[in-house]
Amino acid sequence: MNEITLYAQEDFTGRRVTFQSSTPDLGVDFFNDTARSLKVVGNPWMAYTGKDYTGDSKEFTEGEYEKLGLFDRKINSIQLLSADTVTPPSECQKTVTSRKI
Repeated sequence: MNEITLYAQEDFTGRRVTFQSSTPDLGVDFFNDTARSLKVVGNPWMAYTGKDYTGDSKEFTEGEYEKLGLFDRKINSIQLLSADTVTPPSECQKTVTSRKI
């Protein structure tokens, strides 16, 4: 089972909503810019500050997050990640090695 539960208050309190699939617009569930803590079960989830998986992003792996730091009240879309999910190019890091000839 893969799911993410978002809570309206820190420390897993307040109104909550649980998702089991990617959601491009949390406003549909009246939960955009609301989450202050969250719990992840199973595969990791990517949280975005914009709708439709845009804006700043942060990956949340399985566990409990009693405070969201910079993402406090800023999550607007969430994406369930799997082994088939490709990391967006903006998230990739390139290592360039150069040598003198």
